[in-house]
Amino acid sequence: MKFLILLMFITGQAHATDFQKYIKLMKNEMGKMLGERPKTLSLPAIPKVEKNALSTAVYSKKGKIFEQGESFNKLSNLEKRKYRGAFLNELYFSVRGAQAQTHETVSGINMLEQGGTREGVYRSLVLSSDYMGLERFEEAPNSQLVIFSLALAHKYFGLDYKKEQVVQLNLWGIKRVMVEKALEIIDSFPTDGENLSVWYGILSSELSQKYTKVWKSQTRKNTDENFHYKWAKQVPLQQIKSEIIIKLHKTMNSLQAI
Repeated sequence: MKFLILLMFITGQAHATDFQKYIKLMKNEMGKMLGERPKTLSLPAIPKVEKNALSTAVYSKKGKIFEQGESFNKLSNLEKRKYRGAFLNELYFSVRGAQAQTHETVSGINMLEQGGTREGVYRSLVLSSDYMGLERFEEAPNSQLVIFSLALAHKYFGLDYKKEQVVQLNLWGIKRVMVEKALEIIDSFPTDGENLSVWYGILSSELSQKYTKVWKSQTRKNTDENFHYKWAKQVPLQQIKSEIIIKLHKTMNSLQAI
């Protein structure tokens, strides 16, 4: 009963909090880093995605990128639950276009508290029969969405799709493919986290500058690539992934709505 009451509070306040409390927890660390001389960022070489089905490299979890996120990791389970609930509500709405049902939020929180990942929750969502149904809608992507997708794939994934390939999919199919490629690239960067943080910083800065009306939180609105770079150096890898998932879905949703 207490869990359901807390859940009701979470679902009502998720978008209002927008992770601001967590950002405040990082204030000291970020303050020190932001006081440093700005780093000149250049997009790193896009890593080659290995398709070896027998490779276990992605599961090794060795490297600095798997060790960061001290501020979040120190939170109590109750405090983490608030942010997990907020993440799930935002994830469902940006990915599926509908609010998460209570049982979906409960299931997602249980999964995360039992060691599951944000990426895993996302994959279960886009691989569901409901999402597959959305991909079957006969709705052509508009020109703005197609242009964005081609440019995103070229610059940030090192992939050159043909326009004919993209227009065969609707919004839902394009979102799934683009985010899947982004997650593959993230997993292919060296695990020291440096190139990944630079890639994240430049991509996040570009999204905040070009699509200003999409973002509500001050963190996402920030156009300084160094700010996003330093943020990515401080948080757990799963939070970097979840931000990319949500940012790309929100951006593409907004483009198709034009």
